[in-house]
Amino acid sequence: MAAKIVDEKIGNMLNEWYKSLKENKLTKASEWRKVIEMLLPQIKENRHLSHYFELLDSRFTQLTEHFNRSGHVLQEGVHTKTDHMLQYYFYFFSGMYQFDQKNFLKAIDFFRITEQKLANIDDEIEKAEFHYHLSIVYYKIRQNYFSLSHAEKAFDSFKAHGSYLAKTLKCEMVIAANEADLTLQAAFYHKTRGDSDIAVKYFEEACKAKDQMLALIEESSSPASTRGSTIA
Repeated sequence: MAAKIVDEKIGNMLNEWYKSLKENKLTKASEWRKVIEMLLPQIKENRHLSHYFELLDSRFTQLTEHFNRSGHVLQEGVHTKTDHMLQYYFYFFSGMYQFDQKNFLKAIDFFRITEQKLANIDDEIEKAEFHYHLSIVYYKIRQNYFSLSHAEKAFDSFKAHGSYLAKTLKCEMVIAANEADLTLQAAFYHKTRGDSDIAVKYFEEACKAKDQMLALIEESSSPASTRGSTIA
């Protein structure tokens, strides 16, 4: 019973560490890493906690730019049998690692596997995190409709939870960027067809979408903005 209580306590600490990683609060994440490092002997006695720690540590090294060590941990993880949640984290973090390495197509391959694991995840915010990151990858390869779809899913979930204002703002930025790109594409299409009046209307819409995106960026970087101050 005592061992179970200790494991639950460590599990909660690992969850808090992951929360700081999701929020991109690296100072806080580093503090959690130091605390948890002292508990490694107990962690290694529990297979589930050990795998969870290794996956979170790989994400931590990604965010602190130790890419080589992070990649090694993830490559080792593919041979490890784990439960559904740890499998989800493995593929999710692998996708983010490939994204950080600018291997966008490989990132999408991992995210597609991750998406298959979403059915086993009950946390709506965790699902929103997935959709947000996938929207970014699709935007990078100019798949605007896919990017927009996932950004809107993430936006709806984050907005429903009032404490995720920073994430909501980031989703709004991705949505605005996609809308600007799509309207600009439509403008060029009509221009090539000789539909000048229609093209002008789309160019104007693209400018409005761009202005909206710039306003969101300015809001996110403003020290006086409550929403901006929470940007991870």
